[in-house]
Amino acid sequence: MANNYIDLCESLWRDWLGESLDVSSSIESTFDLQAAPEPYVLFNAGMQPVVFLLTNPGQTMSHQLQENVKKDDVGPLTRNINYATAAQNLGVHYQTELIKPGNQAGHRIVRMLELSRLVGAHGVINVETCPFHSHSLPNKMKLLKESTQVGFMKTYVQSLQTYLTEKPVVIVSAVSSKESLHGETKVSEWLAWQAQIAGLNFAAASFTPLVKKGDKTTCGAFVSTGVGVRATKALVLMMGSNNLPGDEGLKLLADAFLKSEP
Repeated sequence: MANNYIDLCESLWRDWLGESLDVSSSIESTFDLQAAPEPYVLFNAGMQPVVFLLTNPGQTMSHQLQENVKKDDVGPLTRNINYATAAQNLGVHYQTELIKPGNQAGHRIVRMLELSRLVGAHGVINVETCPFHSHSLPNKMKLLKESTQVGFMKTYVQSLQTYLTEKPVVIVSAVSSKESLHGETKVSEWLAWQAQIAGLNFAAASFTPLVKKGDKTTCGAFVSTGVGVRATKALVLMMGSNNLPGDEGLKLLADAFLKSEP
């Protein structure tokens, strides 16, 4: 099995097309393996994109089903392309189909691309902590445990972590609205794990408030400040919504991102 992340994604794609995935029974029971794995998706990505680390692809769509992918020249995914081409096709498809009024997924893509522009990067790559589809993922800690055991997920996460080492990475997460966000805000074990994969060191990060409602900070970001870090990393926390802030908050995030560049 390939250790390089991009090569591993190509191997994953070929194995899925050949119906020869080698994954655990836990993965088989938790995820829809009839849907094409989507380890990464490219959105206008050039030589120096911003990378967004997500959890896993969501609910299965018709163009992802194996029976439809095997129909040549139908939809963004076909069996006669490699995964690098598939990732480009998916980016174009999702921008076309999802960027519409009221569509939250489309709104996230727009905000991601705008942050990339504000920091002078070239587009966006979305990478997934787990490449397999599920409508929901109620037991994330089970997946974290899976990644520590010998098998596909351990290899995948290790390869992803190495791939992200020298890349600018942003994680976006919804959080509780119980108390104002601040520099001592504790994150979940899951988010701490994602931060580790991204290369964000909380001990070397500063907290930047991005959105306030009265005296309460409802959106903020931990941004790495360079100690032992080869590229800027950010964890954006937003109360009640897994999304990036509006224009003013996004500019504050971009400023913090640029100030922390090594």
